[in-house]
Amino acid sequence: MSQIGEELVRARLERGLSLHDVEEATKIRAKYLTALEEEEFDSLPGRVYVIGFLRTYGKFLGLDDEMLVSEYKEQYGTTTIFIEEEIAAPKTDKKNNKKFLVILFCAVLLVVCAVVLLKLSGSDSPPPANPSGMETPVEDTANQNKPSEDQNKLPGNNENESPFTPSENTDEKEQEVTVTVNVKEATCWLNVNIDGKNNFRGTLVAGESRTFTGKSLIKIRFGNAGAAEVVTNQGTEYPVGMSGQVVDKEYTINN
Repeated sequence: MSQIGEELVRARLERGLSLHDVEEATKIRAKYLTALEEEEFDSLPGRVYVIGFLRTYGKFLGLDDEMLVSEYKEQYGTTTIFIEEEIAAPKTDKKNNKKFLVILFCAVLLVVCAVVLLKLSGSDSPPPANPSGMETPVEDTANQNKPSEDQNKLPGNNENESPFTPSENTDEKEQEVTVTVNVKEATCWLNVNIDGKNNFRGTLVAGESRTFTGKSLIKIRFGNAGAAEVVTNQGTEYPVGMSGQVVDKEYTINN
């Protein structure tokens, strides 16, 4: 056993520690600790592990870890520059996991952006060409907005032309007889004859109203003339008679 192994064993025994105690504290397996103390460095996975274990074990025992590494390199030589790092599996795994998550997130983001760009470019694509190869006729918008002769002949299209014959409608309105009966209080029984035909027979209550229209003559019998108000072409009559009185009235165009 050379100086490296002796220093490790001496320091461990001075502290009253077993290999099992060191294994639990440093997380270095006992067989590798034994290999370090016996300087069987070929039993370790590689030179990088030897250097890393020496530093971790030396620091734990309170030794100068850099001196242990220098002694190892002087005694066993190094023709290649190795990456010297301490073995800390849990921390390394966390860093790798973070890097993996960042890379995964970036990849997903790129895919989403690509899909959005494809959709946007697809919506801006020009309309499909006419498969028949024939030109689409262009409609004459000027002719569309120009009213046709038939439209000009329709009633209401000519500003100077009335849509109906004034004389016909005016004469019809002037020839009509209109009588409105309003019941002011209680009830009033009515029997209405318009142009020789029975039109209505019934009782109206207070607040109720009924309008009758005829061509020349309207006859009304009031069962309670004092409760009825009559509005005609000539004016308003209220009451038509006495309360409870039966009154017959005739209404024409002139009265």
